[in-house]
Amino acid sequence: METVDQLLAQMPGRLRQARRDLGLSLEAVAAQSGVSRSMVSQIERGVSSPTMATLWHLCRALRISPATLFEPGDTPTIAVTRGALRTGMAEGITPLATPPAGARTQIVLLALSPGTHQTEPAGPMGTREFLIVHEGTLTVTLEQLAKTLSIGDMAELPAHLPRQYKAGGTAVCGLLLRVTP
Repeated sequence: METVDQLLAQMPGRLRQARRDLGLSLEAVAAQSGVSRSMVSQIERGVSSPTMATLWHLCRALRISPATLFEPGDTPTIAVTRGALRTGMAEGITPLATPPAGARTQIVLLALSPGTHQTEPAGPMGTREFLIVHEGTLTVTLEQLAKTLSIGDMAELPAHLPRQYKAGGTAVCGLLLRVTP
């Protein structure tokens, strides 16, 4: 477990990384936050400690939550879920990656019997769905728009609307599905 001092010590580097991730200069962050360029530089170098108000303005300019600056650091790990331990959510639906609490990305392996219809309810606004057919054929319907996919085809569609899937042909339709915000 990290101490308060360790969490505070990581804040300057996380601010700098957030700025670099957005491709912003010190001047741009200063202009957007109302904090002087020299103060932004001092905070990023760990020379100066910002007030909560200054930190709030910097985080707004960098489009990050202040909480992300103080979250415990990631310990390098490799998480493995053995195939024998992975269970299906329902018949023909197997989650491949179970997101950690709070994460919203899902990766699911679907196997639909020929002629099977599956309806997915609307997800949160802005959610996207990506699917790749690796076996059989699939018809995806979104409102009045329908597209038929074959092996190797990929589709991307808004997941904040209800969707229907129908397995075609005489073989099982297998697809890899990823839903992400």
